[in-house]
Amino acid sequence: MRSILPFLFVAVISGCTPSNPAISFVAEDTSSLVVFSDQIKSTKLLSNEDQYTNDTQYVISIKLDDEAAQEFGSFSQDRVGETIDVRVCGVTVVSPYLHSAIYGGMFQITAPDQDEAKRIRSILLGKADCPQN
Repeated sequence: MRSILPFLFVAVISGCTPSNPAISFVAEDTSSLVVFSDQIKSTKLLSNEDQYTNDTQYVISIKLDDEAAQEFGSFSQDRVGETIDVRVCGVTVVSPYLHSAIYGGMFQITAPDQDEAKRIRSILLGKADCPQN
């Protein structure tokens, strides 16, 4: 089983409170998987420098609990070769193509800067509210 989410590096601009879905994954057939804040086992804030552009990329590494990881693995396995929407607070933030199933419950979300990465992490952990539209 793989422990890293291949080809799903997400630019997220918002998140949710514990009473709302933290992240939802929506398939082309509109079926979806919802991951709540309390199903997020851990997060880490990382930064990497792009070796070609010297730009810094800010990343939130997310580990789901066992139940959510199994559900996510099944959801992604059934949708290999499709595009899914990744939504935070009901807003589609990216629509990646799934090249392979995602097992292990670990994936990464990228942010445009360090402040945004910290804000996203707080939202996903239920420590900050979704932005009001």
